[in-house]
Amino acid sequence: MNWQVVSADRPWQDWFDSPVLFIASHEPPHFTESQYANLRGFAEAGGLIFTQADAGSAAFNKWVPELVSKVCPNAELAALPPTHLLYSTNYRITAPPPLQGAGNGSRLMVVHSPTDLSIAWQRRDDKLQSDRFRLGVNVFVYASGKTDFRNRVASPYVPDPVGEPVRTLRLARLKYAGNWDPEPYAWRRFSRLLQNQTGEALDLAAVEADSLAPQSAPLAHVTGTAAYTFTDAQCAAVAKYVQSGGVLLVDSTGGQPAFARSAENGLLAKAFPGAKLAPVAADHPLMKDVTLKLRPYAADSLGRPPALRMAKVGRGYVIFTPLDLAGGLLANQTWGILGYAPATCEQVARNLVAWSERLPAAE
Repeated sequence: MNWQVVSADRPWQDWFDSPVLFIASHEPPHFTESQYANLRGFAEAGGLIFTQADAGSAAFNKWVPELVSKVCPNAELAALPPTHLLYSTNYRITAPPPLQGAGNGSRLMVVHSPTDLSIAWQRRDDKLQSDRFRLGVNVFVYASGKTDFRNRVASPYVPDPVGEPVRTLRLARLKYAGNWDPEPYAWRRFSRLLQNQTGEALDLAAVEADSLAPQSAPLAHVTGTAAYTFTDAQCAAVAKYVQSGGVLLVDSTGGQPAFARSAENGLLAKAFPGAKLAPVAADHPLMKDVTLKLRPYAADSLGRPPALRMAKVGRGYVIFTPLDLAGGLLANQTWGILGYAPATCEQVARNLVAWSERLPAAE
């Protein structure tokens, strides 16, 4: 473990030697719009921004909501409840210093301490203020997960591919009034990875339900983090898409149970009444070279990894998991996510893209 000072003007990709970026001051930082864009890029790519008001500075505390509005504009800064995972990730802290947080419904992207924690770290006051030291460990473990630390030069960032793709597949992201795109960087990162490995790329399109068409987008993805009631018209449009030959992937970002229930008992039940989701067989093309493995948090919570489930409806297919699948394409290890390990997510996504591309011709 180590630390380093980084410049706000450097590309955010350079900061990924660490999963945590620490910002502390007595005064509000005067970031430019390009620097705020760097901060947002770091957070959307899986990083955690940890801020602190030195000496409990009122001016710095007043600025933090502005930071949140730039980094995760759909979220609000709120006090973390005593039951939050951040207070028990590694050490269980029964009387923790107050923290505030903001995120995307799956993970925290900004954690703020309105009081000065690091003064105890600077003084090495680990005897009288041990909880402040333990809370610092918890923040790092939350961001890095309970896995072997990666080599700092093995960044999860995927560089832009060189040259044009040999082929492009359109992936429709179903847009609705709820939190339909909690991890916008996940598929973008995977598209770069796919093109670097195979020469093929994804054309990512936000699509309303009534615009879904397998002829233009053979693969569609629906996700979310909170309960949402899909309209009858949306359910009918999704049903038409699949029956016409489309492949629909439905997962829950972060493995949030509220959205998983909305998707399974609402969207899928209404769109495909009578369809039975069955485990995907081990010899199915979706499972080629796949070892189903859970993230450590999910393994602690669930034990064995559940299979993906699938149903054939008309000429198309529905693939469903109540766990996080597409969010794992970030390749981050944030604690508290009920989902498959990043390597599993990447291989399933590769297979899904290849299979859905071949499927209409095969049909």
